[in-house]
Amino acid sequence: MKRLSLFFAAAIFLNALCWVIFIPVWQYPDEQAHFAQVQDFAELNHVPIGEPNSSYEIILSEKYLLTERNERGDNPFVYHPQRKLNVKKSFYGPGEKIINELPQSTRKVMVKSESTNNPPLYYFLSAAIYRILYQSNLFTRIFAIRIFSLFIYMLTIFLTFKLGVKIFYNRSISKITFASLIAFAPMYVFSSTGILTDPFTNLLFTALIFLCIKVLINGFNKLSLALLITTIILGTFTRQHFIVSIPIVMLAVVIRTIRYTKHLKIIIFVLPTVSAILVLSNFATKVPILSNFRIPEGMFNAKLLFSLNFVQYSSWTVRHTYHETMPWFWGVYKWLSLTLPPETYRFINRIILLAAFGFVIRIFKIIKAKKIEEKDYIAFFMATTICLYYLSFVVWDYFFHLNHNFSFGIQGRYFFPIMIPIFYILTYGLFEVFKIVFQKYTKYVLFLLSALIIIYNNYSLYFVTKSYYDFQNLGSIVNYLSQYKPLFLKGNILIVIPLCAVLFEGLFIFSFLRYILRTNESN
Repeated sequence: MKRLSLFFAAAIFLNALCWVIFIPVWQYPDEQAHFAQVQDFAELNHVPIGEPNSSYEIILSEKYLLTERNERGDNPFVYHPQRKLNVKKSFYGPGEKIINELPQSTRKVMVKSESTNNPPLYYFLSAAIYRILYQSNLFTRIFAIRIFSLFIYMLTIFLTFKLGVKIFYNRSISKITFASLIAFAPMYVFSSTGILTDPFTNLLFTALIFLCIKVLINGFNKLSLALLITTIILGTFTRQHFIVSIPIVMLAVVIRTIRYTKHLKIIIFVLPTVSAILVLSNFATKVPILSNFRIPEGMFNAKLLFSLNFVQYSSWTVRHTYHETMPWFWGVYKWLSLTLPPETYRFINRIILLAAFGFVIRIFKIIKAKKIEEKDYIAFFMATTICLYYLSFVVWDYFFHLNHNFSFGIQGRYFFPIMIPIFYILTYGLFEVFKIVFQKYTKYVLFLLSALIIIYNNYSLYFVTKSYYDFQNLGSIVNYLSQYKPLFLKGNILIVIPLCAVLFEGLFIFSFLRYILRTNESN
């Protein structure tokens, strides 16, 4: 088992590193805008408001990398998945040496308003990496912060694996499959390895779910309360919508209290405290972290949530989520313009429907047996967490639509903070179906799911990378991939890393199968 864990860790690290080096600069979601906020913190110690806040260095690089936005906020890649990068047969891309030789003073010359103005924690930490490599060129600083995001992602997967140990008990095969499905979900890896707040948001939300599950299983104490409060505070200083975590924590406490009424005193204390926080946040117009998430005055009217218009809007949103947001959850790249072949998403949607069917089967089993097991309490918490999280986006987008006459939109990656609840419900439902259909061979089907997600990840990375370049031979691959990168990521190392990734993925799959063949675990 120890060797299997080492192979797993090496495989997910090398796979994530492949995403880091193969995704071209400024091709993660709004990466240049997020990097601009990092640079503003490192160079100016603040983000200029109401004036240009993106440097000449960044804007010049956008021109060469074809990601400069027009007046509508679009760049040449938006709505044009066939668009290729502007490359040449050299280790250096067009304008790369010019960008590298820019004087440091150009980092403080603000020429355009493009920087994000998100809560500061992720950018503060990234700015520390930036300052360490202050003398380096733009691309070295970019990839250093990407690698920083990669390590945050690795910590998230570590927490995911540790949580799997708790929620799957002695079912080792299930916990390995659960961790594999999350670790190799291609769009999740993609959004966790760029310069954006998603990696840190995902980490903190994973920590919050981990703590909530500990409350469900072991109960509530002063330490768990302190850790939960700390996580919520850190999360709020990372992403505005982290305030949604408060009702999720309340949910965990309520479910625990339903099971063990001796904790009634705790819930009597927690509910008024949480209510006070929500009330204060509603009036915290002078607190930037909270006021950024607060719905603008005059925009929110609770009575409208009981109107027919809201019901119709919610119905439309649910259909839109299934047909568009869910495919985005599994992979949409190149500034939301590139998707995998439609058959891929149709196949995944069928698996999701199968999991939903299994969830219904389990509910009927509970009703028939008149007995709720601990895993069922966990499943109820996970399912309700998904609903609360989704509902918060639906309500916010509804009032945004009323105020602006268009929908802000819900992207698939917005749901990555709740990857654990989503994939627990998937495995929970699929396991019920597999037990009926495959019976004692269920463990082999779980192994197959792990192998398939790795294959899907590798295919997605190949598909996305190929969309940027017109590869002709091995030499052109090395040349094209070397462009707009620091010196330590130019040349044959770009072939060695993916080969090592495939090697350790193969070792992990082989070791996992060997473990299944040797164990008597029925799972």
